Amino acid sequence: MDRRKKRTVLTLPSSIVWDPSLPDNANWTYDPVAHTITQDVIMNPGALSYLLKFTAKHNGTQSVNGTNNTTVYIPQTNYLIK
Repeated sequence: MDRRKKRTVLTLPSSIVWDPSLPDNANWTYDPVAHTITQDVIMNPGALSYLLKFTAKHNGTQSVNGTNNTTVYIPQTNYLIK
């Protein structure tokens, strides 16, 4: 098994406002120029996958209310790092 850290980079849509004080955001690193969040993870031995959570705050440009929903696409890139 490869024991290198895994780096996950998420490119946030322009409608998302990053707030590090929200739940599950403390372990993420925000890049305001690229509008991305990054987290490095060491996988447990034998693990096939991992789950990373974060909380998003929208800037109010979404047409979402109690009777409809919307889909938000967040591009993700994963790397092996030393």
